[in-house]
Amino acid sequence: MPGQRLTQRTPLELLLLPSGNNVARLLACWDAGSQQAFVAKMNRAAAGLGMRRTTYTGASSVEPNHPQHRR
Repeated sequence: MPGQRLTQRTPLELLLLPSGNNVARLLACWDAGSQQAFVAKMNRAAAGLGMRRTTYTGASSVEPNHPQHRR
């Protein structure tokens, strides 16, 4: 609902639902300002951890350009 305030826990719980991809995008925007900024932040974090074969493309992993969806 417009104007509704949520605790951080509520959207995290919603991620447990199969249709929680919209909540993942909402949390990404909350964390980094935009989904694109979140993806860049996660890719920097992965690189800092030495995860050279990991590339984030979105917050929810259901984006068409996500590696598991590429053929």
